[in-house]
Amino acid sequence: MTARQQAEVITIMKVGQKHGKRYSFPSQKKILSILKSIHGYEISERTLRRDLRDLEENKLLETTHRKRWIPGSGKVFTSNLYKLKKKVFIWLSEIGAMVDGLFRHYRRPKLADNQLPKKQASLMGALASVDNSVEKVEKLPPEQFQHRIRHLIEGLK
Repeated sequence: MTARQQAEVITIMKVGQKHGKRYSFPSQKKILSILKSIHGYEISERTLRRDLRDLEENKLLETTHRKRWIPGSGKVFTSNLYKLKKKVFIWLSEIGAMVDGLFRHYRRPKLADNQLPKKQASLMGALASVDNSVEKVEKLPPEQFQHRIRHLIEGLK
């Protein structure tokens, strides 16, 4: 799969993802405009059709030509429905695994053994202060209790 075909698959996937589906039915002109504006590929409609046919032959994409019956005209083409196959999602997970492997060295190191008791002590102190605050709040009248809760929630935002 070429880089341009990868961009086409990602474009179709993102259009479907926008609507929460594994399929989408954008027009070829829409796909071309997205490819040009986001991915930087300026290709002809013929090249796009050739790439989509190649993706379909490699079982990455399934294309359904949607038609509609119009009285007096008969069957009229409306749009193409593009369904992404399982291979696409396997390919994406492989890319995710490669990226994860690249950035594995940049993660924060785990806490050293000598720092763990300090962290536990500070966490226990924080929990104790929360318990004291809860006991004080429980003794308040309902109006003050609601005001205090709103104040705490705003503090979290």
